[in-house]
Amino acid sequence: MKTIQAEKRSKAEIAMTRFWKRKDVMVVAAGSIPCIRELYILAKEMGTLHQFRYVSLTNSDYILGSAEDIIREALRKAALVSGVQVVVFYLSCLDILVRLDFHNLEEKSYKETGVLVKCFYRGPLGKEEKERLDVDTFMRTFPKETGTIDPSSSQLPPPVSDGAGISDWMRRHGWANVLVTPAGCRSCMSDCDMTEDQKHVYYPTVVTRDFVFGMEDTTKKQTDALLKQTKLSGVSFIGTAVPSFIGMDGESVAESLCEKDYQAVYWEADGFHDALYGVSQAELQQVRCKANWLLKEKKKVVQILGYSPLLAGPMTDLEEGFSFLRQLGYEVIFDGQQAARNVPVLNWVVSTAGIAAARWMQERLQTPSIISRPLGDHAWSTWKKQVQELLRDGKGERKLQIHRMDIPQKYEEHILFIGEPVQIMGVAHALWHEGYAQIRLSSMAWSKESEKLIRSAPGGDSFHILRNMSDLVKERDWADVVYCDPWLFPFFDGKKTVSMPWGLISGRTGLSR
Repeated sequence: MKTIQAEKRSKAEIAMTRFWKRKDVMVVAAGSIPCIRELYILAKEMGTLHQFRYVSLTNSDYILGSAEDIIREALRKAALVSGVQVVVFYLSCLDILVRLDFHNLEEKSYKETGVLVKCFYRGPLGKEEKERLDVDTFMRTFPKETGTIDPSSSQLPPPVSDGAGISDWMRRHGWANVLVTPAGCRSCMSDCDMTEDQKHVYYPTVVTRDFVFGMEDTTKKQTDALLKQTKLSGVSFIGTAVPSFIGMDGESVAESLCEKDYQAVYWEADGFHDALYGVSQAELQQVRCKANWLLKEKKKVVQILGYSPLLAGPMTDLEEGFSFLRQLGYEVIFDGQQAARNVPVLNWVVSTAGIAAARWMQERLQTPSIISRPLGDHAWSTWKKQVQELLRDGKGERKLQIHRMDIPQKYEEHILFIGEPVQIMGVAHALWHEGYAQIRLSSMAWSKESEKLIRSAPGGDSFHILRNMSDLVKERDWADVVYCDPWLFPFFDGKKTVSMPWGLISGRTGLSR
């Protein structure tokens, strides 16, 4: 078992940096989110985003066999970008596992476009392929460098993955998080998608046979060894693309530890969903399981749902609420950090990721909830009043959203917000009460499941969903001022931008701003 920790990327030259030193090479990558996000981050650092294209796929695309046709079309489009001389298809583990017809991809793409298309094997599975070439030999097949790729085109940032999001959220004292993955998937977490203070995150060392016969035994054996070396009370196993694709029985791995008097859980992340959806599903899974053994007598405990550093930002933004609850005599717990023993008297939902769990608890356990990230004196005053009402009544839901239409309009600027729905609603609400009436709320959705979550947020029906650059361009043309993550600033050249970091986009880099 090896450690995953936040660290700066090595300055050692890798294949990607070699490819992007040429001005006429386009790199295309498919696979799960960590596969493409890692390359996006590197391209961003190198200033070569215009030389990178990712293919957005689902787990089902690989299982049902539609991935190859989608990839083939993406390669064709990449080859037709102005200035492209070479297209490198940077293979992921799943591309190799499903045995795409690499020779046909290369030959047919060349015949259709006249541009050289080459498949480059990478990762733990790529190293086992007989046809794998080292980067020097691989690049000798390239034609002489000519031309420069059009610098104006690029894609939206791929989000933090479900697995990384769950790891960021699940921080219970005395527990370890084990990301069940080949080595490649952990790189994205180390480079960007975990905070520097997070400890006890690991991944198993796997070999080729594990992809054929299953990763269960290897994970069990290495976890047993870890528990002998490290004092832990529980282990949180987190799925990724490869174990999901090969049908790993994660429950049996967790149960094997429970039989040895450890606590354990398996989160069924597949790497093709973002952190918003991943944490939402994990919280929902947890409250459903806890409901069977929670003491039904409600204690003076308020549970925070939807919180993780990457999704919801620093806790200091919520401190006024924590202090108020403690002054009333209530204990505040975070569901990813402490285990509730009794049904809480109230759930405070601080991001969209917590809504599904809160509403399940409303229906099944009659636990009231408030969905709100207040900003400003008026919003906090309303929040405190609503909290007291919910605590008194013991049922119901309150939420913060723009609702008063009688506030005088003082300013004409078109203000666009892009970010976490509950958070940006809080900021937009504050500006609305200052007289800004031309406000539009947007959020990025990687999948249909994430879009459904966004729609479930307060005011979610009116949110503008960003799925691709075309959607973003429409919002850009409307806006005068844009509140968004700094990674999106380059897409709004000429507009006034205001920094609103969202870890789903910029990982830990935004948290330090």
